[in-house]
Amino acid sequence: MMGDQRLLRLGAQTAEVDALYAHVLEATYPRAERRRLAALAEAAAGLAETARTAARGGRSSASRTRLERRIIHARRTTQRIITRSTRGPR
Repeated sequence: MMGDQRLLRLGAQTAEVDALYAHVLEATYPRAERRRLAALAEAAAGLAETARTAARGGRSSASRTRLERRIIHARRTTQRIITRSTRGPR
């Protein structure tokens, strides 16, 4: 039986992939779509690795540090701000 922490992590990563997919669908320019697809691919790869590790019953060997998570979050937020500010008038 899988631990609660692993299930929680899988659920959170699944939600992140789902949200990023929705973000890709909202892209109005090819460049923005490519950036969003890259973020989606990175998140999906992380989800796949976590699922593989859980299936083997092992622990994740490449957990991100708090600093790495903050940097990734800051990059995504910055990218969203740039994308929204360059869309033009509605």
